[in-house]
Formats: sequence, structure tokens, C-alpha cells
Amino acid sequence: MSLSRVIELAEAVAQGKTSRDELAKCMSDFVEEKLCIDEHLCWSAEGYTRKQVYCSENVEVVITCFQGNQESPPHDHGGSWGVVVPYQGSISNKFFERIEGNKVRPTGMTVQKPGEVLILEKEDIHQVTANTCADHGNRHASIHCYFPPIPTMNQFVVEEEALRKK
Repeated sequence: MSLSRVIELAEAVAQGKTSRDELAKCMSDFVEEKLCIDEHLCWSAEGYTRKQVYCSENVEVVITCFQGNQESPPHDHGGSWGVVVPYQGSISNKFFERIEGNKVRPTGMTVQKPGEVLILEKEDIHQVTANTCADHGNRHASIHCYFPPIPTMNQFVVEEEALRKK
């Protein structure tokens, strides 16, 4: 199996020829078999990185890399849904509900370890935080498939932060 198999299945999902579950299993197996994606890994002390490894009109495949306890801002995926599987290290996903405008409040959290699948629905708003893990030099990487490619990632302000800024 290779990353091209993940891409092939992602295209099949986009065309309705296979299921999300089959893609999720393939992505999880890819990680469990420890297949190499070193050429796509790139960390930065400035913040997390996002490398697009494939894009068509139907699907986008991305590798994200987080160092230490880096985190993304609370964001959505502009109406796209996706499948996320950590490749190395674990991540926390904090979920939010929109209150008004760009303000959100937390609703829950999940922790993902390598190979564990998370399906993000079109309406989901979340924040990703890398969990410190000495096993991989405090570095995390994940594989993501989005349907369709993300047109824009809207960022949000957490309710408590919005109140503090007043």
C-alpha cells in the first residue's frame, strides 16, 4: 500500500464508488504499516505546517505537522468534510458550536493517537493541538482527506477570549 492508494480511494469516495469507512480503514492501515511519508513532513517553530500532496476538483489530500504544543486557531473547513488520521504523535481536537458571527463556545474534545480516525463533518468547527510526546521529538504529523478541496478555512474567536478583549 502507498499514499497513492489513499488518494485512489479518496477519489472513489468522492465519486460515490466506495464508502468513507473503507477510506478510513485504508488510512488507518497506512499508518499502522508505518509506510513512509518523510518527503512530505516539514515542521516549523513558527507554527504548524500544512502541505498539500494531492488536489483534484473532488478531493484534497494534506499532511499537517505540529511541533511541541502548537495549535491551530479554531476553524472550519469552508463546507468541506474530511477524514483525519494521525501518522505520528497524538493530537487533541477541541470542538465548538457557533454562537453568533465568528464567536464560538467549546462543546467537547477528543484525543487521537496514530491510526485513529476522525471524520469531520461540513459544519464542524474545531481546534487542533499537538500533544507533547518525547517518542517523536515532540513532533506530530497527520494525514487529511477533504471533500471537496477546502475553499477557505474560516477562523473563530472562543467566547471567553471575545469577552476578555472587550
